[in-house]
Amino acid sequence: SPERPKAQVTGIINIDTISENFGNEEIVDLNSLKEKRLLPQKCNYFKVLARGVLDKKLTVEANDFSRDAVKMILLTGGNVVKIN
Repeated sequence: SPERPKAQVTGIINIDTISENFGNEEIVDLNSLKEKRLLPQKCNYFKVLARGVLDKKLTVEANDFSRDAVKMILLTGGNVVKIN
């Protein structure tokens, strides 16, 4: 029988939470967020929202971003990578 596609389990993370838990020039992705217990282990899709302040340069790899989150990440010299 064909494999059923996994149900999408969506998580949301805010800029302030990322800023508190990652150091300058780190890469923020699904695995690193799970390792730090900031997203549930079963999460397989996440969106970054712009609550709070970002004060460091980060590369953020996520499925989706709010427009304001993208602006904040880019204004600190970081990179935004949208993944499928």
